[in-house]
Amino acid sequence: MTLDLATVLKVVEAWPEEDRRELIGRVADGLPQADDGPPPSDAWKAELDRRLELSEAHPELARPWDEVYAELRRRT
Repeated sequence: MTLDLATVLKVVEAWPEEDRRELIGRVADGLPQADDGPPPSDAWKAELDRRLELSEAHPELARPWDEVYAELRRRT
């Protein structure tokens, strides 16, 4: 039996949010990783290293993603 995309979406939209998020993650994990361009520059790598060192030195500055996301949603 073959289901078209519209039928699948209609069924999935009725699922609980947690199940839909899990489905999205599983589908995304199955996609090949795209090589969208050149590797990062040395300056960009240095900036990433700087940010990593800062986050490791001050873990108390970290905020949970759901908190950050909620704040961003309130701004729009």
